Amino acid sequence: MIKADYHTHSHFSTDSEEKTENIIKAAYDKGLTSICLTDHMDLDFPNDNTLFVFNPDEYFKEHEEIRRNNKLPIKFLSGIEIGLQPYEDTLRKTNELINKYPFDFVIGSTHIIDSLDPFDHIFWENRSKNESLRRYFETIYENIKLYNNYDVLGHIDYCIRYVPDDIDTQDYNHKDFSDILEVILKKLIYDGKGLEINCSSIRKGLNITNPKVEVLKMYKDFGGEILTFGSDAHKASDVANPFKISEAFAIEAGFKYYATFEKRQLTMHKI
Repeated sequence: MIKADYHTHSHFSTDSEEKTENIIKAAYDKGLTSICLTDHMDLDFPNDNTLFVFNPDEYFKEHEEIRRNNKLPIKFLSGIEIGLQPYEDTLRKTNELINKYPFDFVIGSTHIIDSLDPFDHIFWENRSKNESLRRYFETIYENIKLYNNYDVLGHIDYCIRYVPDDIDTQDYNHKDFSDILEVILKKLIYDGKGLEINCSSIRKGLNITNPKVEVLKMYKDFGGEILTFGSDAHKASDVANPFKISEAFAIEAGFKYYATFEKRQLTMHKI
């Protein structure tokens, strides 16, 4: 059983209003032994560079206070989800922030492609779904070639969640992208980085995690072992939901262990 949720968001993320204490309580109630907050930090977000940022000093101040007062027997860790873009100044500022603060865990995610958010319809316009997805994967590779101060790559095929209904279905054939996926996954392994299995897509009605099980198998077949589980919860009720399905996919892909991090140090646990 997976006992650690390593992708959650609180009121420090622009797209969440949840109190940190509620997330911790939900994690304890669901039988977890550790919970990691990973609030959004997307520096230089297009059109509004204040949209997905928070004050790290306030973040750690609240977290330390909660740790002092928390009576629940569950480990509470302070992580971050950084939004990667292949621009020198953005990555420099991101790196300075990560090095300045004592984060336990860092997710490196790609949310923006060529200054466009796949959440918006315009990202998908004037090209096929596969052309859009390929550009997304190419951008991930550009990012991880330029930046490696993170622990796991977040939701590798996440933008499939946002394919508009009038364009195509919210799924894809991984074989259409096996070349670019191979270089991404092998780069992660070479750099000693992990992969996240993110289950929020299932809550959104899809029948796949991010990444889908076929991509998890690719990572495992290439020699990848570092796998974290994340609900991507933005409210307490979604913590660890649905870990049972994600765990089954991980086992199907050949994984026997999952990872946690504390002070950026890796620990492996039997599934």
